[in-house]
Amino acid sequence: MPLIVMSGFPASGKSTHARALADHFRSLGKECLIITEHEGEGGLHLKRSEMYASFQTEKAARSALKAAVERHISQNGVLICDSLNYIKGFRYELYCLVRACKTPSCVVHVATHVDQCRQWNAERRGIGATSSDAPAASCPVGRDTALRIEDSARDGNDESAAGAGAGAGAGAGAGAGAGAGAGAGAGVGAGADGAGGAGGGAGANCDGVGDVSRDVEQEAYTDQTFDDLVARFECPDSRARWDAPLFTAEFGYPLPMKDISDTVLHGQQKAVNQANKVVKLADTTFLHELDRITQEIGKHLLKCQNGGALVGDELVVPHTAEKVQLARKVTLAELGRLRRQFLSLHRTAVGQNGLAISNIGKIYVLFMNSQLKA
Repeated sequence: MPLIVMSGFPASGKSTHARALADHFRSLGKECLIITEHEGEGGLHLKRSEMYASFQTEKAARSALKAAVERHISQNGVLICDSLNYIKGFRYELYCLVRACKTPSCVVHVATHVDQCRQWNAERRGIGATSSDAPAASCPVGRDTALRIEDSARDGNDESAAGAGAGAGAGAGAGAGAGAGAGAGAGVGAGADGAGGAGGGAGANCDGVGDVSRDVEQEAYTDQTFDDLVARFECPDSRARWDAPLFTAEFGYPLPMKDISDTVLHGQQKAVNQANKVVKLADTTFLHELDRITQEIGKHLLKCQNGGALVGDELVVPHTAEKVQLARKVTLAELGRLRRQFLSLHRTAVGQNGLAISNIGKIYVLFMNSQLKA
């Protein structure tokens, strides 16, 4: 399951972008799941007021988010991680999951200016200003592909129903979701997708999917939490392998859906390196069996020598069909030295593609034959 990692300031419009991407992939016939800490499909139902109350709860929330991504990343379809993802170390952990599953991925950074984010967050609490002019993005875009959102006011012919205005006199105010009303010099209109402003307001839509500023159903951040998260935010960098390929969403320009879908559906899979490779562990009884088998073979060899075996004989020993070639007489001290040398060589191979228990006897006899001929 390809992974799309959303990133951006609090209340920057990440969830609206995520839903737009999900609708696009579903229109292509692909299954798509959005993983988020909040309510909704794939949501973990965590509250912002509790998540970011302390470093401990924030760490627990990130762990729950990572576990949810890990559970779904190996299935078919597209997975979208809709969260702040503001710590580069956490984005690297998601990158390691992607490499382990050998699936494509990308990062979509929503670079809405912090002042606009603060306004939208305030509007979730019903105390926001109504200005629709947003300055340029505060995070550097650099060489990244611009993921842009149209900045256009919705008119009265939009799909949203016209809201009811209040007041007496002549005046009209247009909302971002296309509301209209009459009042003394100013009206307030509210539509299904947005809220109007005094004298007039304009929002931004996301490729015709909705107003990016209007996730009013979500819980707002407190001012202290908002400022803290912005101060600790680590912007993605396309030069870092865990942030590449990186698409940056700028306020006022449309989404290049095709570029993103081509990247995650037809892009190069992440190769598994040594750090991400799953190592097959040795049997838990390997060291015990290694010690026991070599000891029994040594005892049987000494017993054969004491029983009259001559130099040049081929001795049958337990645990293997290989025969010990008695090139010369072996003392107890020399046999102990050979055994310790063999053990030190193969104890270090535990957990790697080393010696199997069924082959211990054979390899030990071949080792002794090579040493006795020297």
